[in-house]
Amino acid sequence: MPDELQVVFFQDRHGVGLGAVRGVGPKNAVLIDEQGEVHRLRHSRTLHVLAARLRADDPPALRERLRALRRELAAGAEGLDMALLDAALTDERRYTLGELATLYYGEASDQAVARLVAALDGPEGWITAGLRVEQGEIVRLDAETRARIREQRAREAEKRRQEDALAAWYEPRRGAPGRLAEAPEDPAAAARLDALRAYALQGDRAPEAAWSRHLARRLGLDGPDAVLAELERGGALPPHVNETPHRLGLPLEFTDHALSAAAAAAPPTAGEDLRARYAVAIDDPETREVDDALTAWPEGDDVWVAVHIARLTELVAPDGPLDREALRRATSVYFPEEVVPMLPPAVGDLASLVAGEDRAAVTLVARITPSGDVAEARFTASLVRIGARLGYDEAPRGEAADVLEHAVRAATALREARRRRGAVLLSLPQLKMRVGAEGAPQVKSTRVESASHLAVSELMVLFNAQLGRALRDAQLPALFRTQPKAVKAPGHDPADPLYPPLCRRGLPPTIVSVEPGPHRMLGVDVYVQGTSPIRRASDLLAQRQLLAHLSGAPAPYDRAAMERLKAGLEAAEKRAQRAMDERERYWLVEWFARRAEPLQAVVSRVDGRGGLMVYAPEVDRELPLRQASPPPRVGDRLLVRVARAAPRERSVVLEAL
Repeated sequence: MPDELQVVFFQDRHGVGLGAVRGVGPKNAVLIDEQGEVHRLRHSRTLHVLAARLRADDPPALRERLRALRRELAAGAEGLDMALLDAALTDERRYTLGELATLYYGEASDQAVARLVAALDGPEGWITAGLRVEQGEIVRLDAETRARIREQRAREAEKRRQEDALAAWYEPRRGAPGRLAEAPEDPAAAARLDALRAYALQGDRAPEAAWSRHLARRLGLDGPDAVLAELERGGALPPHVNETPHRLGLPLEFTDHALSAAAAAAPPTAGEDLRARYAVAIDDPETREVDDALTAWPEGDDVWVAVHIARLTELVAPDGPLDREALRRATSVYFPEEVVPMLPPAVGDLASLVAGEDRAAVTLVARITPSGDVAEARFTASLVRIGARLGYDEAPRGEAADVLEHAVRAATALREARRRRGAVLLSLPQLKMRVGAEGAPQVKSTRVESASHLAVSELMVLFNAQLGRALRDAQLPALFRTQPKAVKAPGHDPADPLYPPLCRRGLPPTIVSVEPGPHRMLGVDVYVQGTSPIRRASDLLAQRQLLAHLSGAPAPYDRAAMERLKAGLEAAEKRAQRAMDERERYWLVEWFARRAEPLQAVVSRVDGRGGLMVYAPEVDRELPLRQASPPPRVGDRLLVRVARAAPRERSVVLEAL
């Protein structure tokens, strides 16, 4: 090994490195770089041989000598005048480092080359200059690429200027409630604030997420949740802003094509005239999309029922703009404070079974015997007029009371027949969460089933079971909901305070399949959801299949098409359900954050590591409990209070009193 080693600039993965050659072969050279790493590289990757030589020391000492040499040679280096360098270069020309140094500095000395490399240090520097290091030479990029790079760098410089402007505006307002409500006067700062808002709501889905993440860190805010909390506290975002649909990519705005189609839609006027039969729509008072209504009348010991479902087939044409919107969304999304509809409100208004208006429907007419058998059943495309709309807890009068009385009689018989066929009937509480006009969450858990609940739930099961049979018998594909395995009734006493969570843990999943199959828990041999076509795209698909069969027209969907639709709808439905669950959790934690009174709870889980969960009947939820002393056991009743509630984190912890 010679006493002195040759020093070279060479092409490495970072751009240009400095190294001392330890060995030379016919094709490759072995060298040590400034980090002490050993490289074996082809001679073609050597960019410039320096006149300087270094002693052949051990690697650590050689590394330090290389670093010192680079500092010495590059001393006094300044940024390049890119315009001057650009003017000296020729398109479609390859240069050595020495040639570039000569063009810019007038010489190819070690110092001139080192200063050039220092000014362009790192791959971004070479790209900014419109150059690329390649196979031992410097290649000038084409004019179009250079222009694009200049535009990109100009945009980046403008964003940095905007960041500086926003930081100067923000710092004196940091952490102060309401101080961010008034937008910055500087348009540059306002533009960055808008980008931060988008990042707070959309997270990594935001158009400029990378830039906004960088700016957030500069402002001392770690991630979109911290930005959201700060902008909300400062008034740059409204209180309790709902970031959930933005983070999950839920469609919130309808396309112009869908809105135009909705504006041009006209209600259907054809169908079997059933308007003479008094019908009742029963739903929550705030519901706008009224999909279903019913009527019932006696005939001897039997009861005739007519279940009317809003007809959308004429309003929403297959593969039209409204249909594409429905398939993209899959379902209406219900948040405690608002609804994001599947279809434009204009379509929902035309289709909803509104009291006092003629409406198009798909009607199941069936005769129910006292034993709960369906003696006769038929579907028809109909015209109906709803006589009254009721809330579930509203007492009906006059003709509405008569309809409900007969409907309850039929529903009771149907339910008992399902029970005999193996249906598992659970009386579980339902949590309803709403947000008041002043932004206060309202929570209500109810376990009492009214007569209206019984009538509606059983007649909807009847409609969906008969719909499934009609499609199965016609050999038409649909999105059948099945539970093929036998379902055992839970062996828990309904009087047990832990009955609801214990039952839910054992509930089997429902499988959606293009092939029909039994739904064991419901006690029916086939089941297709078709009672909410305004709110669920899968129900609309089933309605189209049924009406095509009734009219003798070809079915709009074959098996392959239904399989494709199933995949897209399932993904969209899961996304929508996750959004609803997360938003409900937010408002539940907000409700806890405002609550000072204690709650009744029952210990529901105890794991081996001391983790505790309690069931709070007032909100029908299992929640974590701080470790108590002495340690409680499952089934122990406790009085608890809120120890910590962080709505944005969806986190609540209780403690025993």
